[in-house]
Amino acid sequence: MLMTASDIAASSKPWQVQKRVARLVTAEFIVQGDKERQQLHIQPQALMDRERQHELPQLQIRWIADICLPLYKVWVQTRYNCNLMKATYIYTYTRTHTKNNTSVLTVVLVE
Repeated sequence: MLMTASDIAASSKPWQVQKRVARLVTAEFIVQGDKERQQLHIQPQALMDRERQHELPQLQIRWIADICLPLYKVWVQTRYNCNLMKATYIYTYTRTHTKNNTSVLTVVLVE
């Protein structure tokens, strides 16, 4: 999941960065689509089809809504759960010290 989030991270960057990356990726996709059409004699996917470039803005909006946002929502939740697990582990670990048969809690700050 982290690899995919990194791969599509441009969609979470400032607008000027998003726009530049989108142009670069689109150019790469169009070249790939041309190869598929000319060399493999197959119909390229919409994002890679030079003849469907007029659809790109809507396809990009769908990409962000259907792929990027759901992935980042899950990733944020996972990060929260990982921090909670870390805090619980540290809490449990620090309770192992005993004094007069009574547990002593060592206070640890969790990032």
